[in-house]
Amino acid sequence: MHTFVTEVAYKMQLLQIQNLVPSPWPLIVAVLLQNRPSMDFDALLEKTLWLKSLTQAFGGFLTWPDNEPAEEVIQSSILLHSNIASLVKDWVILKMECRDSELVDGLMSQHITLLVCLAYRNQMLNIFVCPSLVAVALQMTPGFKEDLYSCFRFLCSIFSDEFICLPGNELKDVEEGCYLLCKSEAIQVMTRDILVTGKGNTVLEFLIGFFKPLVKSHQIICKYLLNEEDYFTEKQYFIRVRKFTSQLLDQGVSQCYDVLSSNVYKNALGAFVRLGVVEKKKVNNDYIFNVTEPATTKLEEMLGCKTPVGKPATSKL
Repeated sequence: MHTFVTEVAYKMQLLQIQNLVPSPWPLIVAVLLQNRPSMDFDALLEKTLWLKSLTQAFGGFLTWPDNEPAEEVIQSSILLHSNIASLVKDWVILKMECRDSELVDGLMSQHITLLVCLAYRNQMLNIFVCPSLVAVALQMTPGFKEDLYSCFRFLCSIFSDEFICLPGNELKDVEEGCYLLCKSEAIQVMTRDILVTGKGNTVLEFLIGFFKPLVKSHQIICKYLLNEEDYFTEKQYFIRVRKFTSQLLDQGVSQCYDVLSSNVYKNALGAFVRLGVVEKKKVNNDYIFNVTEPATTKLEEMLGCKTPVGKPATSKL
C-alpha cells in the first residue's frame, strides 16, 4: 500500500511539473547565465530562439506571444526585469555590480542577482532533467552504455531531492533522455556505444551548462565537509558552508554561483545522509552530523571524475 501511495504521489507531482508553462524570461536567463556577465543582443536572440525550439522538441510548453516579433518579446522581458538585466548599446548586461556595503545574509548584491537568475532558470530544469543528466553522464564516462547507465543512476541518487525522480524508474528515465537526444539528432545509440553527432556538441554543451554547476556545487560541499573535524548542527553547517563557498568565489577559485543557494545546501546534506557520507544522530532533541571521511573523499572524487562511478546497470535500450 505504501509503495502504491508513494508512486501515485510522485506521478501527481510530475504531472504538475509537466503542466508548468514558463514565460520567455527563464529561457533568456538560462542563455545569459551561460554567457555572463554580458551578451550581444543579436546573439542572445538567436540562442534564445534556439532554446525555445529545443524546449518544445523536448515536450515543454511555453507562454510565448507568437503574434509579436521575437526581438520585441525579448526586449520587453528585459525591460520588465530591469532590476536584473539591462540593454545598453545592443548589449544585454546582467547587473552584477559589487557593492560591499549591501550585504544580505552574508551575500553581496552580485551574488543575490545571480541567485535570482538561478531561481528563474530553475523553472526550466525539469523539462531538461533526463537529457541533461544523460549529457552530464556522457561527459563523465567513456561513452559505453553500461557506464552511462551507472553514472545516470549515480547522479539520480544524489539529486533525487533536487528533482522529482520516481524511485526505481532510473532506467526508464535514462532511456527517455537518450530518446530525446536522438530526436534532436545530438547522439546516436549504437549496440554498445553512444556516439555524439556533429551537431550534437551544441546541444550537449548547453545541457551540461544547465546541470554541471549542480554537480560542481556538491563537489565543493564535499570539500568543505572534509574540513569539518567534529560534530556539527544543521545551523552550523549552513553558516560554515556559506562562508567557505563565498570565500572560494571571492578569491576567484570558483565561478560556480549555484553553490550559494540555501536549497542546494539543504538538499546536499539530505543526500549525503541518505548515501552514508554524513552520519545523522539525535542528541537532546536536536540533530547533529558527523562526516564519514572515506565516503566523502570517494564521493568528491567521483563527482570530479577522478574515480569511476560504481557498477554498471542494464537496460533494454
